[in-house]
Amino acid sequence: MKLHITNIYGLNDTAGMTQHEVADIAMQMGFHEMGIYSHLPIEEQHDLIQRMDGIIPAVEQGDVVIFQYPSWNYMRFDETLVNHLHLYGAKVIIFIEDLVTPMFKAPIENMEYIIRTTLNKADLLIVPSEKMLTYLRSHGLNVKNIMFQTLWEHPVKQQVGSIGFERKLFFTGNPNRFTWLKAYDEITPIMLYAKDRMEFHAGVHYQGFKSSDKLIQEFYTGGFGLIWPDEDDENAYYRMIQPHKLAEYLSVGMPVIIEDKLVDAPLIKKYGLGLTAASLKEASDIVQSISEDEYRGVVNNCKNFAELVRNGFFTRKLLTDAVINVMTGTSINFAG
Repeated sequence: MKLHITNIYGLNDTAGMTQHEVADIAMQMGFHEMGIYSHLPIEEQHDLIQRMDGIIPAVEQGDVVIFQYPSWNYMRFDETLVNHLHLYGAKVIIFIEDLVTPMFKAPIENMEYIIRTTLNKADLLIVPSEKMLTYLRSHGLNVKNIMFQTLWEHPVKQQVGSIGFERKLFFTGNPNRFTWLKAYDEITPIMLYAKDRMEFHAGVHYQGFKSSDKLIQEFYTGGFGLIWPDEDDENAYYRMIQPHKLAEYLSVGMPVIIEDKLVDAPLIKKYGLGLTAASLKEASDIVQSISEDEYRGVVNNCKNFAELVRNGFFTRKLLTDAVINVMTGTSINFAG
């Protein structure tokens, strides 16, 4: 039995970086990379099947393949890939990292097609949240074998420093997507790191784009990493997924403030990794009212999680448990 994992190329954004981070950890664990180029032109089925033969020649009967979904190609591409893997006799784990249909508000018929032709064929489905699973079930998902992702990882290569204490918030994200940035005018400043510059109220301080190494140095000055949805809708897509920026903040041991309806809010509260808020005003008030001693206590809570996130332990456990699951038909627990 061999282990394989897909990895996307040609996608220079957070989705591409995330797939590479997961694939890098998987390859350290003995997985073989299955490279896929994103945004390929739509092909005739005969040509597409030939492409599949070029992507998966190393897959054999009984192998396990983790498909980092989506491939960022057209729907029939993903469908054909899963069908081809099963034709080769592989066990297919689909790791849902994004869902294009709700993300871009595409017609719901697209989601129903994807579920019917691709996701329902998984031997195991990894999803980021109960909320996403409920969404998928409501549109026809019938896979019984489900696992949930805990956190993303985010490797930090340079020496880890100590976190200072300042009353400010950090945010990384496209202001064209997170439109609440345009209206933010609370007393606590938001240090915004993004490629696109726009006009903001005085509460948002545009810092431009920073490389990962330089961004980490900014984080060390102290404050809270802000994790906030891109819209107010109760069922907003951002409330279904695992936000990668949480891993960016925690990887250096910086506390976070997270909207209380997001997937990771219970985890943040349980382990004291930051604070939750129902509004941006409340988030600002938290930063203004917290004492330095209280802040230091939260920073200490973040230290152990920082080690786990930097070294990919959550992803290692997820991939290990997933392989055990599809090879044994269950999640093994040796206790008792």
